[in-house]
Amino acid sequence: MSALDFKEKSIQVLRNTPEAYAAAGWETNYLVARDTSRMGSYFYEQEFDPVGVTVTRFPYPLKGLRNVAGKTLVGTVVTKLATLLVVVRLAVIGARILREKDFDVIYGYEVHGVLALGLLRLLRRTGWKATVTRFQGSHMMGFIESRRWLKLLLNFDHLIALRLASDLCIMTDDGTRGDLLIRSLNPKAHARLRFWTNGVARFTLNRNDRERLRQAYDLDRKFVLLSVSRLEQWKRVDRSIRALARLDQRGLAEEIVYLIVGEGTRREAWSNLAKSLGIANRVRFIGAVPHEEVEAYFVMSDLFLSTYDSSNVGNPLLEAVRAGKPVITLDNGDTGRWIEHEVNGLIFPPVPDPMEAIADGIERIRQDSELRERLERGMAATEDRLWTWGERMQAEIDAVRALL
Repeated sequence: MSALDFKEKSIQVLRNTPEAYAAAGWETNYLVARDTSRMGSYFYEQEFDPVGVTVTRFPYPLKGLRNVAGKTLVGTVVTKLATLLVVVRLAVIGARILREKDFDVIYGYEVHGVLALGLLRLLRRTGWKATVTRFQGSHMMGFIESRRWLKLLLNFDHLIALRLASDLCIMTDDGTRGDLLIRSLNPKAHARLRFWTNGVARFTLNRNDRERLRQAYDLDRKFVLLSVSRLEQWKRVDRSIRALARLDQRGLAEEIVYLIVGEGTRREAWSNLAKSLGIANRVRFIGAVPHEEVEAYFVMSDLFLSTYDSSNVGNPLLEAVRAGKPVITLDNGDTGRWIEHEVNGLIFPPVPDPMEAIADGIERIRQDSELRERLERGMAATEDRLWTWGERMQAEIDAVRALL
């Protein structure tokens, strides 16, 4: 059960999970709410069902009202109401499915799915042997440390979900320290907690493909920067745009091209920012692309940029590790566990204005071939720590089977 639907043009964790269970011989059913509002991240995605997975899908409520309200206080209230309605509907439809068939495992995926699972338990519904809760990380530790109490209050449902019991709790190790949060909110979960990074597929393209692709994309003799993410405010792609603008002001950006792969609500604003800074000709907004095509952009690039407000250890950074690309990032969350300064990248303090340091770092790596090669060697060593998706999902399936 989840309110996160499948995507072709994004990280494939959502798709890989049920597909892995189906491939392992499980009869897999996925109950999901799909948010197609402009506030969501599905309006640019085509609907599809993974191979071997039975999908029951319903629309996220209050779409029109959310589109009109936008990202205002009223919009926040409406979105929270829609969230609660989704939880109730997941539980109601889930109860109906359980009346028709028994399941070995009920799996609550992220906050909505976990709360719906909690409701089913509260209603004393039966029809399963074990429960699994799964979280993709959590921003709550950052809110606590920065004393953003209103944010915590608005995310009360998230905190409740983290406290709910299950036979197995999987928290993604994305650098946001969700393991510490769960252990503080639910100490009894310690023995049942698995704190795992996501898997990353091995790349199939090589250096010969790099030259071919760079010529095809008119990037020959260019120094190529890359960011891959949803274009939402907390991803802070604007920091990298401003850093490039500072290099342009110094007359050092002539041979630099910045590729931004992804779609989201901030695309227009950040495109306008690049125009206002006079670097629109150096910044290319690629948009959302099928995930299997993202590898080509990593292969074409020279340097990966990730400057999120919270932890930067998302799948795009791990894919940069897989690609062997040096990274410039900010030292927030557990990012420093993956990126070591001048070992496999450059990592700077998350100060209010890190753009000067980022600009200096880009120029250092561009000009100093010895440094760039050292960082690439360091990144190749870091790659050994990555799981493939097959390895990651096999560990999970083994843990779930042990519950039965």
